[in-house]
Amino acid sequence: FSNSATGDGARETAKSPRSAAILTNLQIHQLGETVRIERNTIVIVNSVNTPVYGWTLARHSVMNAYKIPAGPQETSLEIKRSQFITFVDHTKGVDSAKAFMASLRKRHADANHHCYAYVAGAPDDIYQIDKGDDGEPRGTAGKPMLNVLQHSGVGEVCVVVVRYFGGVKLGAGGLVRAYTQCVSTAMAELAMLEFVRKARVDITLPYSLLAQVEHWLASTDIDTIHKRFESDVQLELDVPETQLQETVQSLQDLSQGTILFQIKKDNI
Repeated sequence: FSNSATGDGARETAKSPRSAAILTNLQIHQLGETVRIERNTIVIVNSVNTPVYGWTLARHSVMNAYKIPAGPQETSLEIKRSQFITFVDHTKGVDSAKAFMASLRKRHADANHHCYAYVAGAPDDIYQIDKGDDGEPRGTAGKPMLNVLQHSGVGEVCVVVVRYFGGVKLGAGGLVRAYTQCVSTAMAELAMLEFVRKARVDITLPYSLLAQVEHWLASTDIDTIHKRFESDVQLELDVPETQLQETVQSLQDLSQGTILFQIKKDNI
């Protein structure tokens, strides 16, 4: 995001590897009377409708909503006397995927191959994908497995195909078809959940607005995580990132600009 003041021409720029809709540790103060959204920028304006400060919400490639495995799954196929056992599980992050693979290698230590592919983040997060052939001819196992995953639209998923060799060689083409079939079959049967990326947002409001704000929150997909009652009321919210700008604008309209926001980071 970029943060720019209009008075002096001063400009600060910060780069974030995370979500576009997040302003990290940024407090929106009441510098003016209202806050408005202009395209992808939060703008605070003063009493004569002149922009004072603006925070630009940069674009980011990582998806905000996608499907994830509901839990572990195991399927088995026999192809030309070889047994292919396919394991799928929800793995949030590369470390989780590696731990899953290590557990299967230990569990099936006598297998000939432990081929794998994972998309450990969002489906379009290219920094959290990997594959491996584990002794099969190069490109005949991990690559077709990953191809199936990437076309599935599922994120935070790891697939391991354990092969017990049955004595009949399949050839390069046969191996590609076999590993593709294993993962395609497993993904077709996989139970899934919908994951929605959320931002953690703190709001501070007067007691007089609490009932009105809570009534509005009840009509949304926003979760209230914590409440603090001090000189003012502080609510800690989880807001779907796709609704962040709309939420800021709606609460500003509802409170006539009296609510303070602290938009922290994505809650994943």
